[in-house]
Amino acid sequence: MVIDADYLISKQLVNEILNFDIKNKYVGARTAIYHCLYNSVIKENLYPSKIILFKKNKAKYLEVGHKEVLKINGRIKKFKNFILHEDKKSFKRWILGQIRIANFELNYILKNKNKIQLKDKIRLVPILPVLLLIIFYLFKINILKYGIGGIIFFYQRIIFESILNFKLIKYYLNF
Repeated sequence: MVIDADYLISKQLVNEILNFDIKNKYVGARTAIYHCLYNSVIKENLYPSKIILFKKNKAKYLEVGHKEVLKINGRIKKFKNFILHEDKKSFKRWILGQIRIANFELNYILKNKNKIQLKDKIRLVPILPVLLLIIFYLFKINILKYGIGGIIFFYQRIIFESILNFKLIKYYLNF
């Protein structure tokens, strides 16, 4: 089982995990992850679901940017219940983490220009990712409906993309 320390797992998901028969036709199971900020659950599919149970002999981790991606050979069950991700880092610790992640992301994007996804290709165009992010979160998702938690999440995404964009501009200008 793979979970992070800042995940909140409901009793319903615990029961689903306990009743999951790993010996059946599935080699693993995934669940949705929603953010929880200041008692606001942002119940949007903003991040891909995560595989939390799997057979070790059917899986391997690959490093992609700042993340490790789990590749599994076989069928994956989707749990009905979800995990809440409640990040309680101080702002200073969070911002330092974003700078570190932006460094990994930039290095990955620049080294893999020919095989990156569309979102990373967009990140190569100065200012565009921040503008698209604002449009997406305000008009497509309506992130403000989640109150203060939604506003903070929105600003966190803007801050991260701005850091990454700033580093990209510095790279283009050879700073």
